[in-house]
Amino acid sequence: FEHMLAQNIQPDVKIMNELLAVHAEAVHVDDALAVLDRFSKFGVEPNERTYRYLIQMHVRNGDINAAVQLKDEMKQTKGIIPHKDSYGLILQSLTHREMLVEALKVLEEASLDQRRIPEGHLRYLRSRCEKLGIKHPNIPADPKQWVKDTKEM
Repeated sequence: FEHMLAQNIQPDVKIMNELLAVHAEAVHVDDALAVLDRFSKFGVEPNERTYRYLIQMHVRNGDINAAVQLKDEMKQTKGIIPHKDSYGLILQSLTHREMLVEALKVLEEASLDQRRIPEGHLRYLRSRCEKLGIKHPNIPADPKQWVKDTKEM
């Protein structure tokens, strides 16, 4: 990266995201946030992918509050709608922490933003809600239910 700058090559959002991803994947929170701070220095605006890397980093680091805060910030200050996987990671993390009310709110928010959360992220929430007798209109039917029903016949 520094070599590129030495040659007067201006980084764009793709290059900055790749640099950020290296630190986010390694869960180097301070380094990733330092890269995010450098975006403005180069006149680069963070995009949905930027926030997806950061949300994933916070979830992997066990800091669900930072992930939720970042999701809210990207929507409110940048007008960027989170990716379905960003919503899914947050929802799944909240569910595993038994924060079902918060998880269902994230599900509702994703639905309002027309984001369909992948099944892998929904599975545990659906299971917890079924065990507790909670029905929610935004939880789709289990796509593998017909297999279970067929096996019981």
